Amino acid sequence: MPAVERDFTGHVAVVTGAVEETTLGEWQRVLGVNLMGVVHCIHSFVPRMLRQGRSGHVVNMGSLAGLVAVADMAPYCTSKQAVVGLSEALNAELAPKGIHVSAICPGIINTPLIPAAQLQGKLAGRRDRIQRFYERFGASPDVVAEAVVDAIVHKKLIRTVPRHHVVPNWALRRLSPRAAQPLARLTKRLVTGRG
Repeated sequence: MPAVERDFTGHVAVVTGAVEETTLGEWQRVLGVNLMGVVHCIHSFVPRMLRQGRSGHVVNMGSLAGLVAVADMAPYCTSKQAVVGLSEALNAELAPKGIHVSAICPGIINTPLIPAAQLQGKLAGRRDRIQRFYERFGASPDVVAEAVVDAIVHKKLIRTVPRHHVVPNWALRRLSPRAAQPLARLTKRLVTGRG
């Protein structure tokens, strides 16, 4: 299984719960790991790749939450949507120089994310139910690995995986951001069991 994103203390960089219960420190931690971690890698490696003068590929880890909103996950959605936007901007800049950029946007993947995530308020009491949802409906991490290879081989800017988790939600948002709002609330309820 792939490692989940963690900060320097070992905490997973996912905070769920109502925005009014989210501290500035939690916002900073999620943005620090999920967005600034990507920025630091780009800052360290892209100049070296350009100096080498060869073609290459940068793969950034986005999320379904990088393409569509999910209620009670504002810091995570913010960080992942920033990664997708960063990837799009970088690809526009670097592709003419031979370096392509992809954002991999997984849906529900059965990883150790939920046991390690910081769940706030009522969600903390639903950890077992959420974990069972991920185990039942989550795809294997192997499909993410295959998506990475596919994105590199076919130079895909945004690669969703598994497509049946992500594409319908993403397509609805692109067609009508307003119509996608009820889905953002429904997604939370499906995963957490909240009525």
